[in-house]
Amino acid sequence: MDTVIGLGNAGCAIADLFKQKYNEMYNVYKIDVDCEDGFALQYQPSPEAYEANCPDLRGYLRSIDDDILFVVGGGGQVSGASLRILHQIKDKNINILYICPETDQIGQKALLQHRLAFNVFQEYAFSGLFRRLFLVHNKNLANIIGDVPIFEYNNRINSLLVDSVHYHNIYNNVRPVMSTLGKLKDNNRVCTLGLYNSENNSESVFFDMQNIDEKRYHFFVNNEVLKTDAKLYKNIKETISRQEIRSSYQILTTQHPQSFCYVEGYTSQNQALDSN
Repeated sequence: MDTVIGLGNAGCAIADLFKQKYNEMYNVYKIDVDCEDGFALQYQPSPEAYEANCPDLRGYLRSIDDDILFVVGGGGQVSGASLRILHQIKDKNINILYICPETDQIGQKALLQHRLAFNVFQEYAFSGLFRRLFLVHNKNLANIIGDVPIFEYNNRINSLLVDSVHYHNIYNNVRPVMSTLGKLKDNNRVCTLGLYNSENNSESVFFDMQNIDEKRYHFFVNNEVLKTDAKLYKNIKETISRQEIRSSYQILTTQHPQSFCYVEGYTSQNQALDSN
């Protein structure tokens, strides 16, 4: 994913953070009402109006790469323009990062828009129009970061998400030290990310996904630990063997002093909002 396109307030905030943290690695584009450093949409009174009056953005997006991460938050009125925008770049490899809002904090109209977008994005993903649909839920992200000051809240949540997606790109594009990963099933197009804690064998996922078909673990291990820890390989294999869902793993080296692990869950079945 060399290009990040953020739509709406949430999407643009995350796109901004990709630019701030990993400036040279991503081409960032932003689309929102009154957007000063991106494409400025005219205000519309409803999601339906944003869809009906979506402008031609092909000039603005003419230099985008083939691999796209399209970031949009559920419930926002501007998200109504999503499909019209995506149709204009349909020849690219499109990945969607869809952020579910906390439904008790949005109005009924926003909730209806969220439910519509959530279901339509899944339909398009399973039909093959999108390469992958990443689902995350603000509630899950908030639980992971814990208690933080209000002024730091959004930045901490967005940083967790941006760092996780960035490492997803890394571990899918570097040679591992060891790997049991195979090719993903073509119909496993909906997924979520998460963190795995080896100390207490716990997982903190970004979306409570149901009917997971496959899990993948990506262990980033300090280079010195790889050279000295004789029990590491055994511990990782035991971790994978305990999983009830078909699971695989890879081990990658890192210069970080602390080792860490990301986990992915994939499914070929539609997700229900009621479980989140």
